[in-house]
Amino acid sequence: MRGDTGMLLLLAVVLLSSIHAGRLVTDAGETRQLLSTNVVPESFTKTGDYDYGAVLSLSLLFYEAQRSGFLPANQRVAWRGNSALNDRTPAGQDLTGGYYDAGDFVKFNLPQAFAMTMLSWGVLEFREGYEKAGELSHALATIKWGTDYLLKCDLGGKAVVAQVGLGQQDHSFWRRPEDIKDSRPVAICDASAPGSDVAAAMSAALAAAALVFKQADAAYAARCLKSARNMYSFANSQRSLYWEKCSKDAQRYYPSHCYMDDLAWAAAWLNWATGEQQYLTEAAQHYADHRTKEKDAFEKYKFGLYWDTVSSGAALLLSRKLQDKAYSDQLTNFLDLWTSYKGNPHVVFSNKGFAWYTKDSGWGSLRHMSNAAFLLLVYAKQLSGISRDRAVCFAHGQMRYALGEDGRSFVVGYGNNPPQRVHHRAASCPNPPAVCDYRYFSLQSPNPRTVFGALVGGPDPSDIFRDDRTDAQANEVAIDYNSGFTGALAALNTASISYDQCVAKGLKRQKLG
Repeated sequence: MRGDTGMLLLLAVVLLSSIHAGRLVTDAGETRQLLSTNVVPESFTKTGDYDYGAVLSLSLLFYEAQRSGFLPANQRVAWRGNSALNDRTPAGQDLTGGYYDAGDFVKFNLPQAFAMTMLSWGVLEFREGYEKAGELSHALATIKWGTDYLLKCDLGGKAVVAQVGLGQQDHSFWRRPEDIKDSRPVAICDASAPGSDVAAAMSAALAAAALVFKQADAAYAARCLKSARNMYSFANSQRSLYWEKCSKDAQRYYPSHCYMDDLAWAAAWLNWATGEQQYLTEAAQHYADHRTKEKDAFEKYKFGLYWDTVSSGAALLLSRKLQDKAYSDQLTNFLDLWTSYKGNPHVVFSNKGFAWYTKDSGWGSLRHMSNAAFLLLVYAKQLSGISRDRAVCFAHGQMRYALGEDGRSFVVGYGNNPPQRVHHRAASCPNPPAVCDYRYFSLQSPNPRTVFGALVGGPDPSDIFRDDRTDAQANEVAIDYNSGFTGALAALNTASISYDQCVAKGLKRQKLG
């Protein structure tokens, strides 16, 4: 159906409402029926590209399935309800809201902060892509739902909340989030139990949000910036990895390996948000310290971008303000390694040309590719000629793989043969009042609810993927998985180069088998 933008495009649109009833609602308020109640068919533009805007709409919708707390009246994922309404600090401060990180119900602030930063960065760099898709308002609402919660996690500049809920305790249940009635444990980082990585990550998220909301809501932007300053100051003055003392439970799930990259990331975002030279100076120093004092972590992770490593993102932000060979070398090498289609210690390529990151033990392979594609699309704005084309064409080719060009979509509820058994408690549970428990974890039948737009963990380096709920590594979905993916979709939605032009330039995704 290449080039067919007729009825299927209208069906594959954007603002989804009452999904369980099989209806889509467009920006103009038109209601269309889906061909199936759980799959949006793929569609293409006149240039032969995937309709990235339609997938962007679904990707943003996924975040509504992950919401915690009191849901708003305009909630579009109708099978979700209010949940975890007793989340609060031991002193009684409200901590409701925010997002569940993945297929479970812990609020881990390190990946949540990273996801919100990436979503804000996407809006800042590729706003026109969101506008073209009619999704800017939903993008802003998605960011604000996360940052509203992160603002609650600033405990006066002297402490921060790092986590709500315990992974081990949460994983002992297979249930709906609406069934959470208890007061959950809260991990608080303070002077006696610091958390530089998580505090700096939250600072970056709030500084980025301050930029996003600066024009539309100056008062809210000011609140975000105030807390971003507080959290950065805390992270910089009280230095430690958060899982060492503050949140030992997180070591099993999100074990950060370094924090100076996070400090550089936060300071660079604060410099962008404030224009203050001090933050730029400190960002450059943190980056230099990361390369030397955390050398092993830098060398291992420097060609990744996710909650555990942000040096590549910091290098890009710094490269816009400072002339330093260290930044340009990291970015140039990032481009070369990811786009070479030649295996290297950091990135290997499958027979179908999927770029597979080697440094995270196989978790979130599509997430790593999408984040790399997003970073390269941002970097492409500083490039020209063949370098720019390599970056954009890499993103085109890799996203086509994720969207199903090779026979299987990896986006839930979208395209050809999408995953139906994702590792997601809420989606796998039957409709209430039926009891949901671990019996539903091992059922071979598809999930009764569709988490539209969620990007699954992904295949192995041999392109092997089993649609199996019990395989969390391949089938879990997560808010950080979709964050760079969303920004890349927005960028490609208004890209100056089509994939057909990439093919003509000899820059198509190279299939090795």
